[in-house]
Amino acid sequence: MHERNELVTFYQPIFCLATDRYIGTEALIRWQHDGRLMPPSNFIDIAEESGLIVDIGAWILNDACEQTQLWHHRSELATLGVSINVSGRQLDQPDFPQRVRETLELSKIDPSTVTLEITETTLIYDDPRTLRQLSALKELGVKIAIDDFGTGYSSIGYLRHLPIDTIKIDRSFISQLEHDHQTAAIVNTITTLAHTLGMKVVAEGVENVRQLEILRVAGCDWVQGFFFARPAAVVDIEEILAATPYGSNVADDAALLPPQ
Repeated sequence: MHERNELVTFYQPIFCLATDRYIGTEALIRWQHDGRLMPPSNFIDIAEESGLIVDIGAWILNDACEQTQLWHHRSELATLGVSINVSGRQLDQPDFPQRVRETLELSKIDPSTVTLEITETTLIYDDPRTLRQLSALKELGVKIAIDDFGTGYSSIGYLRHLPIDTIKIDRSFISQLEHDHQTAAIVNTITTLAHTLGMKVVAEGVENVRQLEILRVAGCDWVQGFFFARPAAVVDIEEILAATPYGSNVADDAALLPPQ
């Protein structure tokens, strides 16, 4: 894939509810094949099974860090963060922290602006190797996020001991916020738990104003989703960030978005 230059990195903005500003992007991979642009759902599982995900993951880590460092040369984007997904197979590689170190050094990016997202279901909370890998990554200065939180079987006891900076609430919860009081209560509980442990909370999959209002009241820190922007190529994301500069109002942002 990447040898044939068929991989493309898309980005989706991440919005801060406290400041009404874009504070980062999530890097999302796409595969250009036979004239079609395929989402990860079409090939990631196969890549995981074959082991190709290790090389694909290394490619997107490098590409996203290089692009974000380029954005840092623009004053209005100088502190923009980037979140990058890490597969369980990558995390299992003994030399993975060293590979991340080399990528950070080559791209010359500030490690504190990089967040590595690890899916909750891939974490083995009582495995000393997991703790060693996460600790080694934290020593590099990057941040660690648990992605798709709520879809696995997290133990609060183990969560308390992991070097996690951010919990990312799965979109399946966000989609039910307006219709199910129990789901809203769960989101409130997750947010309170995360803040008690000194972690930030990101809600993904936000699609309308009502969801945004509920998350704001719940104290959620950051949000992303189609309400703000669909994942897009670099040039389109730059236009979105330029059209809705730091400090813009959410209501104004919403008027700029295409219908869902």
